[in-house]
Amino acid sequence: MCHQSYAAVAQKTAKMEPNPHSNHRGEQNCTNCHSVKGKPHFECNDCHSFNIKMKGE
Repeated sequence: MCHQSYAAVAQKTAKMEPNPHSNHRGEQNCTNCHSVKGKPHFECNDCHSFNIKMKGE
Protein backbone atom coordinates (compact mmCIF):
# COMPACT_ATOMS: atom_id res chain seq x y z
CA MET A 1 0.00 0.00 0.00
CA CYS A 2 1.45 3.34 -1.04
CA HIS A 3 -0.14 5.63 1.54
CA GLN A 4 -1.97 4.05 4.48
CA SER A 5 -3.86 0.92 5.38
CA TYR A 6 -6.66 -0.13 3.06
CA ALA A 7 -9.16 0.53 5.88
CA ALA A 8 -7.89 4.11 6.21
CA VAL A 9 -8.28 4.71 2.48
CA ALA A 10 -11.81 3.24 2.61
CA GLN A 11 -12.65 5.67 5.41
CA LYS A 12 -11.48 8.63 3.28
CA THR A 13 -13.84 7.60 0.47
CA ALA A 14 -16.72 6.58 2.78
CA LYS A 15 -19.05 9.29 1.42
CA MET A 16 -18.73 8.02 -2.15
CA GLU A 17 -21.59 5.89 -3.46
CA PRO A 18 -20.48 3.23 -3.96
CA ASN A 19 -17.31 3.36 -1.92
CA PRO A 20 -14.68 2.02 -4.33
CA HIS A 21 -12.43 1.01 -1.42
CA SER A 22 -15.13 -0.91 0.48
CA ASN A 23 -16.92 -3.28 -1.86
CA HIS A 24 -17.85 -6.89 -2.54
CA ARG A 25 -14.39 -7.70 -3.95
CA GLY A 26 -12.54 -6.88 -0.74
CA GLU A 27 -9.07 -5.34 -0.67
CA GLN A 28 -7.63 -4.93 -4.15
CA ASN A 29 -4.23 -3.93 -5.47
CA CYS A 30 -4.12 -0.14 -5.87
CA THR A 31 -2.73 -0.57 -9.37
CA ASN A 32 -5.97 -2.25 -10.50
CA CYS A 33 -7.36 1.29 -10.82
CA HIS A 34 -4.49 3.71 -10.11
CA SER A 35 -1.35 4.22 -12.18
CA VAL A 36 1.76 6.27 -11.54
CA LYS A 37 2.46 6.93 -15.22
CA GLY A 38 -0.64 5.95 -17.19
CA LYS A 39 -4.31 6.86 -17.09
CA PRO A 40 -6.41 5.53 -14.22
CA HIS A 41 -8.93 2.77 -14.90
CA PHE A 42 -12.00 2.49 -12.64
CA GLU A 43 -12.13 -1.30 -12.57
CA CYS A 44 -15.64 -1.44 -11.05
CA ASN A 45 -17.03 -0.16 -14.35
CA ASP A 46 -15.79 -3.28 -16.13
CA CYS A 47 -18.99 -4.88 -14.80
CA HIS A 48 -21.00 -1.88 -13.53
CA SER A 49 -21.84 1.62 -14.79
CA PHE A 50 -21.09 3.93 -11.88
CA ASN A 51 -20.77 7.66 -12.50
CA ILE A 52 -17.44 8.02 -10.70
CA LYS A 53 -14.63 10.03 -12.23
CA MET A 54 -11.03 9.46 -11.21
CA LYS A 55 -8.32 12.09 -11.20
CA GLY A 56 -6.52 11.96 -14.54
CA GLU A 57 -9.35 10.45 -16.57
